[in-house]
Amino acid sequence: MKILHLADLHLGKILQEQSFLEDQKYMLNKIIEKIKEENIETILISGDIYDRSIPPTEAVDLLDEFLNVLIRELKRKVFIIAGNHDSASRLETPIPLLEEMNIQIRGTVRKRADGTIDTEELIIELKDRSGKPQGWCLAVPYLRQGDYPAVESEGDPYQAGVKAMYDKLVACVEERRQKQEAIIAMGHLQAAGSQISEGDQSERLIIGGLEGIPSSVFPSQITYGALGHIHREQQIANRNEIRYAGSPLPMSFAEENYRHGVILLEIDKGILLNQTKIIFNPLVTLLR
Repeated sequence: MKILHLADLHLGKILQEQSFLEDQKYMLNKIIEKIKEENIETILISGDIYDRSIPPTEAVDLLDEFLNVLIRELKRKVFIIAGNHDSASRLETPIPLLEEMNIQIRGTVRKRADGTIDTEELIIELKDRSGKPQGWCLAVPYLRQGDYPAVESEGDPYQAGVKAMYDKLVACVEERRQKQEAIIAMGHLQAAGSQISEGDQSERLIIGGLEGIPSSVFPSQITYGALGHIHREQQIANRNEIRYAGSPLPMSFAEENYRHGVILLEIDKGILLNQTKIIFNPLVTLLR
C-alpha cells in the first residue's frame, strides 16, 4: 500500500504582501501528478491546511479543487487533521458530505456525555483500493488544553496528556487489529529536539514554555508517525518512523535553504518498507 504524507500547506499564505495562491496551486498540481505516477492510494495531510483560522475564499476554493480531483477523478482516500493555524470547527463543517466521498477530517477531540474522550472518533480503519483492511489510522488533531486526558504527573502535564492520548488509542487498536496490520499515527505538535530555523516565527513553540514533545510519547507499536507543524522534513530523535513531512513550499525567507516536499510511504503486511522524500521545485524561488 502506498501512502503520501504531506503537511503545512498554509493555503492563503501571504509573504511580504505577495499571495502564495498561484504557487500553491502549482504545488498541489505537482502532488496530483505524483499521486497518479506512483499510484498512491491514500493521502495524509497533517494539519495547518490553511494559513489562518478564517482563510480567504480563494484558499477554500483551492482546497476544494484539490480534494475534488483526488476523490471524484482519482478515487483516492484522504485523511486530514487540523493544525494550530486551522479553525477546527470550520474544517469539520462539511464532514457528513465529505465522509461519503472517502475524506476523513478530524479537527476537534469529541467528548462523550460523561466528559471522557471519544477515542473511537479518532480511530479510522485503513483499507486498500480493493477494500482489504491494511491497518489503522490514529487521526489526532492539534491538541489544545482539555483535549487530552488529565494525568497526574510530576513532569509537564501537557506531555503526559499527549502520551496518555496515544497510549490509549494504540491500546484500543490492539484489541481489534489483525496480525500484519499497520498503525499510522497522525499528529500536529512540536517535537523535542526538532530542527527549526532561528528566524522562522511560524515554527515557534505552540504552547508557551514547552520544550517540545519527546519521541517516547509514541508507543513502539506505531508503524509510522505522520507529523505536521515543523516545516523542515526530519525524523524525531532516534525514531526514523516518526517523521515531519515538512511543508511542500517555503513559508518564509528563513526556510529558503530547506528542501521542501512530501513523503511517500510503502507499507506491506504491517511493515514500513520504504520512506521516500519527493522534492518539488517551487514555481518561484526565494531570493534576497
